Amino acid sequence: MTSEYRYATLKPSKPKIDEYIHQTTEGGSIFILELFQNKVLQSSKKIYDCGCGFGRLFPHLSQADVIVAAELDPHHFKHSVLKAKAIVEKDSQLEAWLDEKENKYDTLLDEIDKKEYHFGNFHLFNNSMTEVEPVREYGPFDTIISGQVFPHVTFDLVQGALSAFYSLLKSEGILAIFTTKTKGEPLEHLKSKRDGSPLLKIGRKEFADVFKSEVGEVLPIRYYSFELFNQILQNTFAESMREIFAEEFAAASTEVSPSFQIIDWVVYRGEQINGFYDDYERAQKLLGIQCPIQPRDLATAGWDERTAKLIRSFAAWVESRINQQDDWKEALLTDMMILAKKASL
Repeated sequence: MTSEYRYATLKPSKPKIDEYIHQTTEGGSIFILELFQNKVLQSSKKIYDCGCGFGRLFPHLSQADVIVAAELDPHHFKHSVLKAKAIVEKDSQLEAWLDEKENKYDTLLDEIDKKEYHFGNFHLFNNSMTEVEPVREYGPFDTIISGQVFPHVTFDLVQGALSAFYSLLKSEGILAIFTTKTKGEPLEHLKSKRDGSPLLKIGRKEFADVFKSEVGEVLPIRYYSFELFNQILQNTFAESMREIFAEEFAAASTEVSPSFQIIDWVVYRGEQINGFYDDYERAQKLLGIQCPIQPRDLATAGWDERTAKLIRSFAAWVESRINQQDDWKEALLTDMMILAKKASL
């Protein structure tokens, strides 16, 4: 297993954060979040949020008896620690400082200087997603969440993470993975710049090279087809995976190979600050409807919050309709939530 590389995250301004954060676990789509809440969280007593980022799911997880969160990136980890602290202590002032990322924000982050913190039912670790200790003592878990981590790491780390998840998940527990989805191709790769410039298409090898060499400024994005991701979950160490991922592939290091069975999956496009995408126009044609409000950039249009909520609600309705048709799920939208359990041996 190759070593895991850290992104030395800069401390970006709020506009840059707003531009960069766009996936469900970080931005929040009405449709996908409600579905996730109803299908997964209601019956979860012990939850492991692996790669928790800024801790944006924490408010939705807080009713569980045990919430373990791991985050490798130092800046994200510090923010998530403060997020958990604010929730447990019901500190609205701290919540505001975290949301605004101004005033005392940098000072507060500088005070977080340990690798683990514990607040009430929250237990936070500055760990990678492939590490099992010291998380194991809080498991096994009813639910393990991986929120938009797999799109940004090489395949050997996906293998390591799935092995860790398999050992930490209850026999009837649920693995919830949020990841990107191609529309037809087995794999697609893009290079995203945090300055908002257009995405660049890159090859699989360049994806791995960017991941290992770039620090702070560039984040590679890998898009999986649903079928390929299903195969990965079933047998991540299969020789067919070696053919696809070449030098990213790692040989199995344990006697038990992780194997998961998908029990449900849905597609979505996380609520981005700039609103609609081409997929929505295609979806509207399939549905025989027309959006009452023309798609445009929410960040610059100057709409009031009520109008913005109407647009987001409409987008959520479109997403829910897309998920009623299997062929639409395969052809539309670029993110997916996969729910899986351990496969029966």
